[in-house]
Amino acid sequence: MAMRVTVIIPTHERPGPLKRVVESLAEQSLRPDNLIIVNDGQREIGTELADIVSKAGVEFQIIRRAEPSSASSRNAGLAEARGDIVVFLDDDMILDQDLLAKLVDIYRRDRLGIVAGITMKYRD
Repeated sequence: MAMRVTVIIPTHERPGPLKRVVESLAEQSLRPDNLIIVNDGQREIGTELADIVSKAGVEFQIIRRAEPSSASSRNAGLAEARGDIVVFLDDDMILDQDLLAKLVDIYRRDRLGIVAGITMKYRD
C-alpha cells in the first residue's frame, strides 16, 4: 500500500535555513507527496521555494498566519495535511537523504498499526 507523506514546516523570519531544508526535502530518495509551509513572519516566502519543490514533483502550499506561534502554525498545517504520515520539521533542519524512505518503511512494517510517533536524533 502506498503511503502519502505530508511534511509541515512552520517558519518565522528564517529564509536561508528554510531554503536549505526545502532543498534537502527535494533531494530525498523518497520525496514527500506534499509540503506545507506555515509562515507566521512578516516576510513573504518567494517563488524560489515553489520552484524547488515543483521540479521535484512535490505539491506545495503556503499558509500565511498573522500571529507568531510555532504550535498554532503546526496545527494550521495539520488541518490542511492529506498524508497518511505527517512529518513536522523545523525550518533549520537538514535531512539525511533517505530519512523519509526509512520513516515510511517503519510504518509499512508496522502490521499492528501501533506506530504513533517517531523522533529524530539531532546531529550537529
